[in-house]
Amino acid sequence: MSRDFTYEPHVGYGPLKFGMSAKQIVDILGEPKSEFVDADVLDMDLFDADEKALILTSKAFNYDDAVLDHDFLSVTFFQDKLVEIRIRVRGRDIPFGAENLMDNNRKDLMRRLAENETEIYANGASYFFPKAGLQTDDPKFWKSRGTVDFVVGQYVLDRLDLDSWERLSEIDL
Repeated sequence: MSRDFTYEPHVGYGPLKFGMSAKQIVDILGEPKSEFVDADVLDMDLFDADEKALILTSKAFNYDDAVLDHDFLSVTFFQDKLVEIRIRVRGRDIPFGAENLMDNNRKDLMRRLAENETEIYANGASYFFPKAGLQTDDPKFWKSRGTVDFVVGQYVLDRLDLDSWERLSEIDL
């Protein structure tokens, strides 16, 4: 399958469109290497009813490195609708407008992304840019993790407390 996909905010990445069902994604990508459900690893007694509802209706599929020719690909579903596409690629560009989302100069890239946002969120490990529908690793984790998440902004906004996101008045890198 082609690896030269384009990300369109709040629409999708190549043939993977937000809102698709798990079955539709499997029809495109094949069976996942593994499936992950947050409830399998979390102590559910620590969460209130609203948080439990978010956790219990979410799942993720992880794919083999060869799928889409990416180093890593994971897709997350909420209520059986695609809400997040997480990728990691090394040695090539992922274009987003005039930007390369895989640019190793993370601080400058994130400052430029922030210029187009009215609000930005951070959780100690990642930054979330709602208008762009992007979540990316904090620059200090880029070399070890190097992932970019294409997300349905509302899904992340609904999980602000659950995922410990903090609204920032400006990006401080």
